[in-house]
Amino acid sequence: MTEGITEEQVLWADQQVETYTKIRQDYDAFAGLLSSILTSAVKRYAPESIVQVRAKDISSFAGKIWRKRQESQDPVHQFTDLCGARVITGNTDEVKKICDYIVRNFEIDWENSVDISQRLKPSEFGYRSVHYIVIFRNGAFPDPEVRIKIPKKIYGLKAEIQVRTHLEHSWAEFSHRIVYKRPFKIPDLWNREMAKLAAFLEESDCQLLRVQNGLKHYISSYGAYMTEPQIRQEIRILENVLKHSPENEEISHEIARLAFELSDWKKAARVLEPFRKGQNLQVLRDYGIALCNNSLHRKNSADYHRGQAYLRSVTKKDPADIYALCALAGTYRDIDEYESERLFSKAFEIAPDDPYPLSYYLDYAVSARRDLSVIHPLLPVIRRACKKSRELADAGLDSPWTFYNMGKFSLLLNREYDAISHYAKAVQATRSPWPLTLAIRSLVKLSPVQKEIQGYPDICSLLCLASRVKFPKAGLGRITGCLQNGKPIKQTPVVIVAGATDLLSEETLSKFRTLILEGFHDFSGTIISGGTAAGVCGLVGEAQEAYNDTLITIGYLPATIPSTERIDPRYREIRKTDGERFSAREPLRYWADILASGIRPFEVRLVGISGGTISAAEYRIALMLGAKVGIIKDSGRAAAKLLVDKDWNGAENLIALPQDGATLRAFVGSGAAFHNSQKREELAQHIHEEYRKMQVETFRSDPKNLSLLPWEKLDSGLKESNRRQADHTFEKLKETGYSLRKAKRKKPVIISFDPDEVEHLAEMEHGRWNAERLVEGWKTGPEKNIAKKINPYLVSWEILPDDVREWDRNAVRKLPEMLAKLGYEIYRDTPAEKKRRT
Repeated sequence: MTEGITEEQVLWADQQVETYTKIRQDYDAFAGLLSSILTSAVKRYAPESIVQVRAKDISSFAGKIWRKRQESQDPVHQFTDLCGARVITGNTDEVKKICDYIVRNFEIDWENSVDISQRLKPSEFGYRSVHYIVIFRNGAFPDPEVRIKIPKKIYGLKAEIQVRTHLEHSWAEFSHRIVYKRPFKIPDLWNREMAKLAAFLEESDCQLLRVQNGLKHYISSYGAYMTEPQIRQEIRILENVLKHSPENEEISHEIARLAFELSDWKKAARVLEPFRKGQNLQVLRDYGIALCNNSLHRKNSADYHRGQAYLRSVTKKDPADIYALCALAGTYRDIDEYESERLFSKAFEIAPDDPYPLSYYLDYAVSARRDLSVIHPLLPVIRRACKKSRELADAGLDSPWTFYNMGKFSLLLNREYDAISHYAKAVQATRSPWPLTLAIRSLVKLSPVQKEIQGYPDICSLLCLASRVKFPKAGLGRITGCLQNGKPIKQTPVVIVAGATDLLSEETLSKFRTLILEGFHDFSGTIISGGTAAGVCGLVGEAQEAYNDTLITIGYLPATIPSTERIDPRYREIRKTDGERFSAREPLRYWADILASGIRPFEVRLVGISGGTISAAEYRIALMLGAKVGIIKDSGRAAAKLLVDKDWNGAENLIALPQDGATLRAFVGSGAAFHNSQKREELAQHIHEEYRKMQVETFRSDPKNLSLLPWEKLDSGLKESNRRQADHTFEKLKETGYSLRKAKRKKPVIISFDPDEVEHLAEMEHGRWNAERLVEGWKTGPEKNIAKKINPYLVSWEILPDDVREWDRNAVRKLPEMLAKLGYEIYRDTPAEKKRRT
């Protein structure tokens, strides 16, 4: 016998083992019940978790009583882990959810339970886990989710439940079992290495949680980053997959979330209906939302009440689900405002700096007090919510809701231009009327204090314009203070010129003067601008003076302007708003006039040159509504900032224009089309073949160059480019005093352009090509890549390499010959010729 162990101790141990052997079957039963309950819990709160439950086997019990003999004289009745369970989750958030479930449903022996991470000092790292010693609570089971009756003999038995992440579990397996249970002291060197490893694993857990939460957000709202056709296509694909796996809850939920983006509540409810009796709380929450929204105009209907019931059940099962609380609160709007406010306030109390509940809470708090007194004490909370919103936006999550929240927070903080930018971005990202409807309702809630909120009328007008453009049939209605019907604009097309009115040196102003005068040289239509004689607005006045026969300029000004400003008398018309200062009200007013004229925003072009805060708002409003916004590169300030703004620089209708008159000219005016469609097609093919001939060496060295394929194999976009070049023929000829006519003889006269004409027309052609490519989404880059729409030659004529200029010169030189092959000839339109035709 081992030295120090007495016969009496051996007898004691044998008796303990014998006693435990007799009652172990009870612990086996306990383990089975506990396994079923925890499996049900993780299915609801942490679906990817692992549940392990077992009663302590005889040998483990026998070994432990010897190790713990100094601490426990009656281990059969004193050991708390004779039944042990382990829940291994994916992240620390899931650990918390499982712990909350255990605390709600079991009696906890708090003296013997411990969160081991709390033992560690702030500077220490090591084994971390949560250990609960539990017994069954009377009346807790069975419940609607766990229909298990607990036998009387199980009550009073204790079990240990450990809750940890996968990484914590790996650490436990490695260190707790291998190191901490050893009878010898671990050397300091290896203790230090263990601490370093523990610190790394703890940080990894945090990083995994951040990534997982970010991806969850994205997955739940990725439809917000797709166009409507893309969403519909994705739904069709998923519905086809679901047809072969109709019980697939995950795919059904994905279809429902995409349907949310289209406000197709009926589809969302139908696809989630088979899972209404399940335990996935997110599915039940979204099913409730879908039912209520599908019955929004029938709030007394059974489906609406069923939707509320589902949302209510989710909030009971998971009281911390602020999104379910807010959704339930929203269903009481216009029914029971007190209940709606109570639920929003409850969500706010749970997560005060979460942007979603805070946004709604502020609506009710401000509306109830009828002043902004609640804002000041909540400034730290609002700032944290702004920071969280910015982080979500930077990660591409929760759009458009994130931007609507940022817009409201900025508005309440009296940061008017930030609010305009955020609301404009929110609208641009909005795919269905639902988010915009809620944003408008929110502004209505704030209307009692509108006089205290700087920029409130302008935001109202902004959302009114947005609803008219994006969802004209939705009937979202007006908000008090929003713009009334506009005054029509008679002459189209319409181009807006916006930008700096100050801080421009004479040298810079001279450069932009040349650009504007060249760009609008043959433009016939309306130019909208600021109406003063300063800066860019004054340059528009100069364009009116230079091209008085073809231009109509309209200037928009506030009712009161500073004494330092002067109205430009060269404008054809000045229209005034009711503003007392220059603000966003002027661009909002001219957009109301544009829409009143029946002009669609995508037909409008805006040219932006430098500018300050008002110009910055002007650019973003135009982008929001769908106009083509051409920002002159390297013009500085607001224009330069927009081109690198991470919220906007990916917008399809934002175009970076080089400081090139020919490019601007092509951007603002499309020119006349070739009058004969068959001849137009033939000329386009000739243009392409001439380009291929000139590029033959490049073609041989790079057979993958898609722009050099034969016409029948050419990409449709490149074919259209050649057709547009054919259309541009009229503008080129008009520019140099030539006209085009059917040849009078079988053999047409073929003229030759002189070198100056070739150079000028080649520059025009390059500008046309620049504008065409840039409008189609091409960008300047170091190497040509057709698939990615990158070309190194989308630059001004003056910095274009001469060998590349030669491509355009050659196209001009070949033009008379190509037209002759089609039966046309170019002639000089002299005064004598005009008189003869008359």
